[in-house]
Amino acid sequence: MLKISELAARTGLTAHTIRFYEKHDLINASERSEAGYRYYNEADIRRADFVKTARNIGFSLEDISRSEEHTSQLHSP
Repeated sequence: MLKISELAARTGLTAHTIRFYEKHDLINASERSEAGYRYYNEADIRRADFVKTARNIGFSLEDISRSEEHTSQLHSP
């Protein structure tokens, strides 16, 4: 599990950007400590990398959000 600063260093995103993406439900911390610290697992890291790549190639936040909704529907029973 990574803290937000560690996720930022690993992905090249800033902590501010990660919080912004969380606010828009593009990335979510898997866990929070009692003190409110965010913790990210491997799936969260992959999601952050995906969002970063999608933004870099020109996808809007709305496009990324819709792709997540579509993917979730494909994996629902």
